[in-house]
Amino acid sequence: MGLHKDRHGTYHARHKVPSRLQQAVAQVLDNGKSKQIWLKRSLGTKVLREANVRGKPVQMEFDQIIAKAESLLKQRPVRAALSDVEIKRIAEYFYAHEVAVDEEVREDTRGSDPVFDGVHRQLIESGVSFTSQFDPKSLTLEPGQGLSPRMMHKIAEDASFVLEAAQAALARGDVSFLRYELAELLEVFQINFDPASASYRKLARAVLEAEVKALKAIPLRNYGPFSVVEKRPHKAFISTVCRP
Repeated sequence: MGLHKDRHGTYHARHKVPSRLQQAVAQVLDNGKSKQIWLKRSLGTKVLREANVRGKPVQMEFDQIIAKAESLLKQRPVRAALSDVEIKRIAEYFYAHEVAVDEEVREDTRGSDPVFDGVHRQLIESGVSFTSQFDPKSLTLEPGQGLSPRMMHKIAEDASFVLEAAQAALARGDVSFLRYELAELLEVFQINFDPASASYRKLARAVLEAEVKALKAIPLRNYGPFSVVEKRPHKAFISTVCRP
């Protein structure tokens, strides 16, 4: 969530501003625009691991901008607490979302292979000497042809890298690890919530546990059918889970 590659392969941190906040965010930024649709900043790297590290503080800045825009609107009352049922359902939604994202990649089957192929071709055309772990002929460039060995490796490697960090955060009780994702979830469920409250910390821990669970489950799908894939919850479900 929140990382994007441009056509040159450089990672950017970005956040889609909800339509109702676009004017307020433009006011917060004071950039002369009538509305701000995206918050975006280059992370200056083409390496995923570096992007993950650099992206966290940038996303925290985006969260602060969104929070300021929310305070301008004051459309929703601040809730002091959430019930255990609400926390459980939000965490379940997050787990379902993470698995559904992986499912979309497997249904399309291309993943980032087209980008990899494009960079590979540019390097060759530029006469740059390099070595590649994967044969370009093994890439999947058309939907439905099956995941390439590169994408299978990438899915497992990315999940393993983030899992290590997520488990460490969970062991420390570092609820700031998923600050960006929590902001997104509260927006989905239309909850205005005090981050200093005990319920916020309890929700953050439940979501972090769901993240670890998803990161453990996703690589296992490389070895066969995954019988507990949960599709993205319907909006009607969301609307009944948490009401201010």
